[in-house]
Amino acid sequence: MGFGLAQTAVAGARAVACSLAVGAACAGLAAPVALADSAPLNVSPPTFSGLAIQGQTLTASSGSWAGTTPFAFAYQWERCNQSGVACTSIASATGQTYQVVAADVGNTLRVQVSASNTAGSAQMLSAATSTVAAPSAPANTSAPTLSGSAQLAQTLTVSAGSWSGEPAPTYTYQWQRCDSAGANCTNIAGANGQSYTTAATDVGGRLQAIVTATNSAGSASSASEQTVAVTSPPSETAVPTVSGSPIVNQALAASNGSWSGLPAPTFSYQWQRCDSAGANCTNIAGATAQSYLLTSSDVTRRLRVVVAAANSLGSAGGTSSPTAVIGAALAPSNTSHPTISGSRVLGQTLSAGPGTWTGTAPISYAYQWQLCTSSGTRCTNISGASGQTYLLVAGNFDRRLQVLVTASNPSGTGSHLSEQTSLIGSVPVSTGQPRIVGTPLAGHTLSLGAGVWIGSAPISYGYQWQRCDSSGSNCQNVPGATTIHYPLRADDVGAIIQAVVTAQNYLGTASRATPPTAPVAGHAKPALIAPPAILGLPRNGNLLELNTITAAGFPTPTLGYQWQRCTRNATGCFDLHGTTTSRYRIRSGDVGHTLRALVTATNSAGQTVVPTGPTLVVESATSRLVLATRVVGLRPRPIRLTLIELRGPVNLSLWLELDASHQRYWRPITKILIAFGARATIDILRFQVHPRQNIATISIRWRASSSNQVTTSSYLASQSSLLPRNLRQG
Repeated sequence: MGFGLAQTAVAGARAVACSLAVGAACAGLAAPVALADSAPLNVSPPTFSGLAIQGQTLTASSGSWAGTTPFAFAYQWERCNQSGVACTSIASATGQTYQVVAADVGNTLRVQVSASNTAGSAQMLSAATSTVAAPSAPANTSAPTLSGSAQLAQTLTVSAGSWSGEPAPTYTYQWQRCDSAGANCTNIAGANGQSYTTAATDVGGRLQAIVTATNSAGSASSASEQTVAVTSPPSETAVPTVSGSPIVNQALAASNGSWSGLPAPTFSYQWQRCDSAGANCTNIAGATAQSYLLTSSDVTRRLRVVVAAANSLGSAGGTSSPTAVIGAALAPSNTSHPTISGSRVLGQTLSAGPGTWTGTAPISYAYQWQLCTSSGTRCTNISGASGQTYLLVAGNFDRRLQVLVTASNPSGTGSHLSEQTSLIGSVPVSTGQPRIVGTPLAGHTLSLGAGVWIGSAPISYGYQWQRCDSSGSNCQNVPGATTIHYPLRADDVGAIIQAVVTAQNYLGTASRATPPTAPVAGHAKPALIAPPAILGLPRNGNLLELNTITAAGFPTPTLGYQWQRCTRNATGCFDLHGTTTSRYRIRSGDVGHTLRALVTATNSAGQTVVPTGPTLVVESATSRLVLATRVVGLRPRPIRLTLIELRGPVNLSLWLELDASHQRYWRPITKILIAFGARATIDILRFQVHPRQNIATISIRWRASSSNQVTTSSYLASQSSLLPRNLRQG
């Protein structure tokens, strides 16, 4: 029920009561007697303060009331539609304040205030709020702006700009200093007001302000525009200085000192001449450059310079301290020898020290290196060697050097020689590249030539063979391959081989690689290193054997054997069945024939068959002495013969060689005695050769180490055979 209806009802009740009363009673109402307590009567409706935004608090005021005091007030908050009607009470919302909740968004709110006193009560409604809105964080809609002049000691002010957001935000400020390009901005400590006065540290940089807007829904920041670079008039921070030698004909130079100011100041100069105490200074006419050449008029005086700095905002000046008293000039004169430092070894750099000189500074120095004989008696200039340093080259090895220093100033020149160096030594230096000799074929052996080296003696050499990939790159050391020979193996196939020679002396080491080989081929057909030969006496029942046979090739060849029986003149031969080892026991069927063996070397690359030479005609078993010989030389010179003589249980084995320089003379090469299977040495007591055309009679007097018996053997020798001539014991 509205408050107006309640007021009307009270007045009507009073009128009815009066009409029913006795006359005296009614008449008494009109008399000036004390009234009874009156119920509350609203004079002005309730109001509220606060924002109709979710999360905000609304506070009700009770309005104004007439009636008997005191009043007691009660509150009920109501939620209405957007038109302010269809209102319903909000449960538990009975306080004087109310915090707007999410359910209120899109609706309106109002509050009903109940006033009561001893005479009664009455109610009155407030007006409805605007439609309740959800809160929104601040958002900048117009950037902050700056006002004021960007000059030293001037004040800048920032306006917040325009922002949206519910509730309306509040603002804070932070000034920032940036570099001259407007980058690398940092906060200025304590500069958080809406205004900021520029300081010296701001000169040359740009300034901006960060405005931060905040409400219950959040905060946001926006930067203002930046100022131009902060400018300032010139201000001296370090006094100008003068450099140079205070000697006539020398130049003095002015340093500007240090200045602040933006735009950067430009400078002008005025040189002044003072008395010997540095006082009573006057301008020198025309001396307005940054440098000044001292003249005879300056002798016994002091000088200083006045530097003026100016930019568009103003100007300032600074004055240097006076120089020392200006003196006269003297030509250079040497007081201590020039020196040479550095290692006296090829490839090292020597440095010249100018020595000590008197004379007017500054003094400049020129150098000329000279090469002297090892005794130091004759020296000549080295072409182009005119620097303070000199790199030792191969032509300086085992020689001496000296340097001629020439000192100059405006008053004259002077020259002086250093002492000579000791003899120039050298770590080993390669002047001829190492080379690999041999065929890059698996199974073959490569050999290494160390090349040509110079250097201080003695020089020793080390070797390291390397295996590289097929392009010659990624070379790796072959473990253990450190001699001048290297046998190619299966794992070398397809690789490129090179070797590194390292030369060493007491001064150091140096290394140089050979040129690489071609890629190593994978297969090589077998070949016998030396021809096979039959050892033993061709007599029935005797054991023949082949000499030690070595075959080259890759993969490593395997050896096979086949013994053959031939005619007396060895023109026709056939295989002896089952005789396929390196030994053969002579049979009775061999008597009257010759024997030979076929040696077969086989690998995956092919097969090679080499026959031995035939034996002498096989004899039947007899007690006479038999001699077997075999030509083993592969070239015409020298020719070697192998002699085997059977003396019962003793075999005499002797190599003879036709002397290459004296074709008619034979000489013993090796000698071995085999007695009952045990080896002993032979002592040759006498060896005589009696040549006759292409035949020689050879007489050997010998004794075995296993016996005291002296034996003499005589042979008739030619280049193809060796026959017994006579046999006797002596």
